[in-house]
Amino acid sequence: MNGQPFVSHAQNREDVVLHRALKQVTNGRYVEVGANHPQDDSVSRAFYDHGWSGITVEPVHAFAELHRSQRERDTLVEAAISDSPSPTLTLHQIAGTGLSSLVDTVGQTHRDTGWDVIDVEVPVRRLDDVLHEAGWQPGDDIHFLLVDVEGAERDVLATIDLQRWRPWVVVVEATEPTTTTPAFDSWEQLVTGAGYEFRLFDGLSRFYVSPDHRTDIGPLLDYPACVHDEYVTAETVRLRRETEEAYHRANGANSGADALQREVERLQAELDELRPQVAGFDREREELTAQARRSDDLRVAADAVAARWRHKAVDAWATSVAGGMTIDSGEVGPLRERVEHLAAELDATHRTLSWRITKPLRSVRSVSLRKAAK
Repeated sequence: MNGQPFVSHAQNREDVVLHRALKQVTNGRYVEVGANHPQDDSVSRAFYDHGWSGITVEPVHAFAELHRSQRERDTLVEAAISDSPSPTLTLHQIAGTGLSSLVDTVGQTHRDTGWDVIDVEVPVRRLDDVLHEAGWQPGDDIHFLLVDVEGAERDVLATIDLQRWRPWVVVVEATEPTTTTPAFDSWEQLVTGAGYEFRLFDGLSRFYVSPDHRTDIGPLLDYPACVHDEYVTAETVRLRRETEEAYHRANGANSGADALQREVERLQAELDELRPQVAGFDREREELTAQARRSDDLRVAADAVAARWRHKAVDAWATSVAGGMTIDSGEVGPLRERVEHLAAELDATHRTLSWRITKPLRSVRSVSLRKAAK
């Protein structure tokens, strides 16, 4: 198909054996009766992914819907294949397993072992009618026919004339459901009687080759899947993809962590540069706090000194009045102006920090000067 390893989806690697025998075919065709899930454990999925198409038959509605949505090139037939004259048959669906069977004993055996079995009526078709309705004709290439119907293999093979319809390879499940007990005696004659030759039993299915291709592909069907087939499983591919996605997510997270680390280092460098300034601001704040505290102390002291001098001034005035001292009326006006001027100046200077701080010193100096003048 191409140079890449073959990706196997089939449960028992039937698709690996078929690929070995048919890998030279491009855009091939298949018929899969009992198609089940369109991807999980599917024998035809790998071929579909490489451009093949065909007819898939699946009576379980949920699986049929998946085929319609995921396998658009295929022709999906939602029915059971049987030679029964009845238009419908009871399909026994074993819940939670993906298994279903038209065989009553198979359904009952699963019930007896504790499985929940759901019975539904499904339409019945013949396989040769299905091929005709799809527009296929006897003599057209069918590269493989796969039959996996949990015990109803004979009913399927009885609805196709393998001497007219000539699939290159026929693969039929050949054990009783969920066991290794052989169960091909009832139907093998329908295959070998049409000239097909048995080539391989892989533990689950039997492989037969058409007499038209006995020489070219017959020997390629003689052994089960092995390391020489250079295949990988779909599960391995999925795990690799998830691992790569997780790796890329981890790399993205690491890149984000590196960016955060660089930002932390940048902020740390800025913080280191700011620390001396912050320390300077702290010292200045402490100095200003101390100055404010000293200013408050000086203001309190200055107020106390001023209060004392006011009392002394009042006392001196009272003494002078009592002693009969008089002041010339001509001197009153200039003195009043001088007092108002000094009061205004004093009020302005009181507003400054330097005045508030040095006021007590000036008051003391003034007192000293007045004392010296006396």
